[in-house]
Amino acid sequence: MFKNVGKKLFLLILFLSLLLIEMPIIWAAETGAIEGKVVDDSGKPLGGVTITASSPSLIGQRTTQTTANGKFRFPILPVGKYTLTFELTGYAPLKKKNVYVRLGQTTLMEIIMKSTAVKEEIVVEAAAPLIEKKTADLSTRITSEELESIPSTARSFRDLAKFVGGVTGVRINTVDGKGEGYPSIRGEGQYGNNYLIDGLSVRDPAVKTTGTPLNYDAIKEVQIITDGFSPEYGQALGGIINVITKSGGNTFDGEVSVLYESDALAGKEKNSEWASTRDFVDWRPYFNIGGPIIRDKLWFFTSFNYFDTINKYPTKTVDKYVIEGADQKSLAQNFFGKLTLGINPNNTLSLSSTIMSSSIDNRGIDELRTKEARGELTTDQKRIRLNYKSLIGSNLVLEFKYGWIDRILEDKPMSGDKGEAQHRDITTGVKWGNYDSFDKNERGRNDLLLESTYFLDDFLGSHEFKGGILYYKTSSSRDLTFTGHDYDLFPDTMPGGAEFLWKGDTPYRYYDYSGAKVKNETKGFGFYLQDRWSPIEPLNIMFGFRVDSQNVYNDVGEKLFDFSFGDTIAPRLTIAWDVTKDGKNIVKLGAGRFYDVVSTSLAEWGNTHNPYSFSLYQWGGPDHPTRDEWMDPNNWGTWDDRDGDGEDEFYPGEPYWTQDPEANPLYYDPNLKPYHKDEILIEYDRAFGTKYAAKLRFVRGWTRDLIEDVAFSIDDWRIINFDRKRRDYNAYEFEFLGQPSNDLFFKFSYVNSAAKGTNPGQFERGGYQSSWGSSNTVGVFGDRPPRDPNHDGVVDDEEAFWNDLFYGLGGLDGDDGWYGYLPYSVDHQIIFNAVYNAPYDILLGVAFEWNSGYHWQKRGFQEAYGGYLTF
Repeated sequence: MFKNVGKKLFLLILFLSLLLIEMPIIWAAETGAIEGKVVDDSGKPLGGVTITASSPSLIGQRTTQTTANGKFRFPILPVGKYTLTFELTGYAPLKKKNVYVRLGQTTLMEIIMKSTAVKEEIVVEAAAPLIEKKTADLSTRITSEELESIPSTARSFRDLAKFVGGVTGVRINTVDGKGEGYPSIRGEGQYGNNYLIDGLSVRDPAVKTTGTPLNYDAIKEVQIITDGFSPEYGQALGGIINVITKSGGNTFDGEVSVLYESDALAGKEKNSEWASTRDFVDWRPYFNIGGPIIRDKLWFFTSFNYFDTINKYPTKTVDKYVIEGADQKSLAQNFFGKLTLGINPNNTLSLSSTIMSSSIDNRGIDELRTKEARGELTTDQKRIRLNYKSLIGSNLVLEFKYGWIDRILEDKPMSGDKGEAQHRDITTGVKWGNYDSFDKNERGRNDLLLESTYFLDDFLGSHEFKGGILYYKTSSSRDLTFTGHDYDLFPDTMPGGAEFLWKGDTPYRYYDYSGAKVKNETKGFGFYLQDRWSPIEPLNIMFGFRVDSQNVYNDVGEKLFDFSFGDTIAPRLTIAWDVTKDGKNIVKLGAGRFYDVVSTSLAEWGNTHNPYSFSLYQWGGPDHPTRDEWMDPNNWGTWDDRDGDGEDEFYPGEPYWTQDPEANPLYYDPNLKPYHKDEILIEYDRAFGTKYAAKLRFVRGWTRDLIEDVAFSIDDWRIINFDRKRRDYNAYEFEFLGQPSNDLFFKFSYVNSAAKGTNPGQFERGGYQSSWGSSNTVGVFGDRPPRDPNHDGVVDDEEAFWNDLFYGLGGLDGDDGWYGYLPYSVDHQIIFNAVYNAPYDILLGVAFEWNSGYHWQKRGFQEAYGGYLTF
């Protein structure tokens, strides 16, 4: 009965999926699987063998039987170590222990049962597979046991990516050079990735970061996917970091710990332009506990982390300014809880939640801000996950997932003062007077997913059909108020705050701001369909496609642009061929197209109130003015040669640049397309017995249709797919891994790679020791108008002014030589990891990384943006 119902439901899901007319999606496996074949001493398949799977990770036990050809399958198994028992009348019972089930991976087995009249159970140990034979998707998995042994003080799942060959940018932020950064995978920068927890995306909808943090001790396993060719992987041009959380078990287990770090225990940076000798103290107590509420029925797991960090900054003098020292205090508390209900052995329901709050004071103290010019950041973040899995019969799997996220981040002056203005000396970089703004952001996302897997054997080989549909909605809002209300010299034009730029004792520029309330939204659907087909046992072929849609709205609900299914057809194909049919020589090929959806930040440019609206004035008064003089509106205006005498005259009260939606409208190209990457992979894997393996790999990627705001003329700015903006990536990789014993595992990798392009996968207005960088879409590339926008053959004074102002940022005429190595590109990289289970339950881990260094960035002063621009 259930078998027939399951087949009908599967066909209904596929039919409804094809009817949907607009659909982005991102999800990934939360479980693994075991597949295999049972034969007798002579190699004859054995049908009717009863197989029972048990594990501390599994509620209850799972039982199946082999088919007539001896095959068996356990899908949607929680990750962990399993024990399998095999029973058939006339054969000695067999028990296979320590069978590894890894995240998103199928463990393959071949079992030989011996015929005997003696009922003696045969017990054997399973060896962990070193080579994946069924797929060309490239990923690295780290278990909770390995997480405990990895020398990682950052204790975040994004930090774990640095232990994977070919991943760069984690140990240093390649936007501003300060602290740790986000991983760049396959040359796509920090915004090219997607981050998943328990099967659904947690990526921030505005800035594409990891979103609400997850407690490190709540992680069950991490899968870092660098080349996810399966159509189920989407919304990422770089990589996908897939995390599943702990669920508890039939026994009570817990942990209480305190992590302590200080400058006394850390090495000092040397021979570096940005080296810091800052003192710090970091306390991080945490505890967790999990166990049964009802044995074999209802489990719980909970984790609480507390963070208390003090960074000590000494007083220093820069030119005539005194930067007062202070202790920057950072406090946070993060709670994670999860309930898992085993309705029966084939149906599981889980509910999890994360609640986090944090605060940090003295924001900007490392940016040469005086005491009164510093800010504080507070956050309030929540996340909920609901997951249901059902195995219907032996061939059909259904999964339902729902996720909800709400993040509130508020950045404001420590003084709470709205009246005082911020002052900035562009010759020294010192800021005083006040923090620049009150900035409150709220970001949310909802994801609703239904997917199914159907296994079909003995029809031109074996098949694993998988498909899914998802509805999603993301939103972000921003309430921005600039400080300096008591210094608004032109209240009738831009009612809001103000900021002064200085060159020593002489004013230079005056920003007259207008704050804004911004709200943007994206929503859509997604659909994918794939088949993992094995026509013969040594050959595994995966082929399929995915399509995504996205509708993007501004603050008043107007649709700015949309992507349809036809815009995002992404075919994928992989081949894994066991050349010698013994699992020792595997050739893998992969090819596919990858699309990503845009963030809500791109929609801000289409809001009726731009958060960056301002008028910019030039100084026309005397050098070294008094306060009354630099507060006089008549000393602010624009310099221009309107009478044609070759000399500029000063026009008081007139801004020389105004930016707001009415004065500088940005038009979205009606034919705007989503950016995409095409990638190929060629790999050869060689196993040396069961304990060692080597892998050789070549990867090539091309990223095109990148979106940018481009100046067609001084007054004509458009958001388009800019053909001058592009990225390319290629890599040659070698891996050698081994498990000489059950207690020791190691992995060595060498990568030679090059990430090139005109723009990185991050904001290019940033570089070492720069505080800029906030957008993952448009930047300053393409901002130089054409040399002769009027096309009259004459470059007049106004055109010449603008060309000089924006020169060197690339434009319609070319990229001005900006194509080259990107800031996260690393020529050579070596990584070595090892884990050893020593006697007396001592777990030892070692991690080593060496790279040849990051490429320097182009940089130059751009007057239009008041600073040094780099990428």
